[in-house]
Amino acid sequence: MLVTLKHGTRSLEMGKHVNVYIPEKKATEGGFKTLYLLHGYFGDYTDWVYASNLLRYAEQYDLVIVMPDGGNSYYVNNPNGLRYHDYIINDLRIRIEETFQVSTKKEDRFIAGLSMGGYGALYLGLHHPELYHKIASLSPVIELEKMEDHFIKGERVYQFQTLFGTDLFKDSHLDLYHVVKKMNDQKLLISCGDNDFLVEENKRFHTYLNNQNILHTYVFKPGAHDWAYWDQEIQTVLSFLMED
Repeated sequence: MLVTLKHGTRSLEMGKHVNVYIPEKKATEGGFKTLYLLHGYFGDYTDWVYASNLLRYAEQYDLVIVMPDGGNSYYVNNPNGLRYHDYIINDLRIRIEETFQVSTKKEDRFIAGLSMGGYGALYLGLHHPELYHKIASLSPVIELEKMEDHFIKGERVYQFQTLFGTDLFKDSHLDLYHVVKKMNDQKLLISCGDNDFLVEENKRFHTYLNNQNILHTYVFKPGAHDWAYWDQEIQTVLSFLMED
């Protein structure tokens, strides 16, 4: 069953829509496990429903899937603007756990996303090891400074500076190489296609994780930065999240 919920947000001071997939069965004792599934740049809370076969794939699992609207925020708190980090981990999580029969245990809560949402899943999940047991990231942006170069060449300077201000990326709270050091008992999956424009930075991150002896699963297979790849790999993600 798919439910579209509109709710108020203290962090954003506006109403937001969220799609929530709920299994067509009675909740297990303690509540369903929950996946927070993030969209990419230019996307919204409807992307996963209409651009993939997610709902069909999810039928075999006892899993609630929460698909929020993150704007083009990268799911961070903008220094002089909207606080999407706080929205996802506080406002949205609390609303979901008060409204639906879901578990509030860390081991039953997951976060995943694609592209910008892949960065968001890593950023939020690694910053909050107390909240998310497993993290899955498809075709993620890893090196934000490379995206800044891309935006400057492409006419999105204002948007990028609004998002991140003058923060230095290296060794900051935005730097995944720095943040991943917080990882303790979490489980991590990263998947990227071999024809994806982000594949080289994903390979570099994979190498870094190996060199640091940080346990993770890395999937590298044919594919591009598109829904054909994400539709295929969301099946890998669901299996990874629901395995013991």
